[in-house]
Amino acid sequence: MKFICKWGLAAASVLAWPAVGIPEPILGPVALDVGEYRVGVGDVLRIRLYDGKETSEREVRVRPDGKISFDMIGSVHVRDFTPTQISEVLKLRLKKYYRQPDVTVFVEDFVSQKVLVIGNVKIPGTYPLMGDDRILDVLARAGWVSKPAVEGADQVVLLRAGAREPISLSAILNEAKMDMNRSLHAGDVIYVIASGEKGMVRVQGEVRAPGKVWIERTPTWVTDVLTSAGGLTDQADPARAFMVRPDGSRLPVDLSQILNGRRSPADAPELKDGDLLFVPPKLSIRVFVLGMVRSPGAYDLPAGSHVLAAMARAGYHVPGAVLDSTRVVRVSPTGQTQVFTVALERLVMDRQVQNDMELSEGDVIFVPKSVISNLGDFWEKFWPLVRVNIQNVQSR
Repeated sequence: MKFICKWGLAAASVLAWPAVGIPEPILGPVALDVGEYRVGVGDVLRIRLYDGKETSEREVRVRPDGKISFDMIGSVHVRDFTPTQISEVLKLRLKKYYRQPDVTVFVEDFVSQKVLVIGNVKIPGTYPLMGDDRILDVLARAGWVSKPAVEGADQVVLLRAGAREPISLSAILNEAKMDMNRSLHAGDVIYVIASGEKGMVRVQGEVRAPGKVWIERTPTWVTDVLTSAGGLTDQADPARAFMVRPDGSRLPVDLSQILNGRRSPADAPELKDGDLLFVPPKLSIRVFVLGMVRSPGAYDLPAGSHVLAAMARAGYHVPGAVLDSTRVVRVSPTGQTQVFTVALERLVMDRQVQNDMELSEGDVIFVPKSVISNLGDFWEKFWPLVRVNIQNVQSR
């Protein structure tokens, strides 16, 4: 009996010592509890450990590799595990050091597995995914649809990775079409459309507030959507606007005619759910202004600009400039060089602005100091450098 007691004490002492050289248990697939949150990268866990004598707590964040660091046992893989499963894993690993460790894991900060609920719900906001959550599960947590629009708010839009899917709540609830009760993924957005809303269009390009615009009435014209998007920017080219349908078809929309009152908004295609309205920027050209100007250099101008517009960007001429001997040097894509003379002073003084020369991509405007000597300086000093810049412009 005495021998047995001694052996029992010895065995207990061995169990209490840290195990050395014993391989870690290999965990096979863990059955997921679909009713519990699955931990992901960035989540903060609060771990409570009772070692038989005292209770301690610590907070750890899930690393990018899906693991956490824990005293004595090192790294532990936790990604895609539930808090209950993580507790069991930690208990198993800690049995090397404690007789009967009691471990409880809480999710302190939900970071990785979230969905956003917006629109006609009582409590819009961000909600953590709890296992295999579906649309109805999250809507229930959001307090369901708001009372003032229950009858008309049977349409849900599920936004996922740039794609959108309309879903009818009435079809799920009244017709038992449970396949429409989609399983949710982290990052999903659920938008509940209120009564009277007809869908969503996107407005991109040169508008002051690009983004999504919710259609609230039918028909919806381009002017309605532009107003919601804050109007056009100064760089917009409304004549080249276009619309893209969900099937990929592209429809030109000359907004300049509509905004100028020459055509009615009803002359343009009606905007419908899922459409994209794009307003491109003005086409631009790059020209070079050199010689007797205040700020020589390269300038980007709207396509169709003339020499006087380029001179204005360069700060106009300085004293001593011979404006009527201004040269415009143009190099064609084939490398052929043409030189034009523009009598700028005569254009302005004789009010012949309509005869101003239209510029092309890569044109060089040179304002000389004298007709002969300064033009010679241009060919000798400036032209090699300008030619390189023109080649760069043409290769853009």
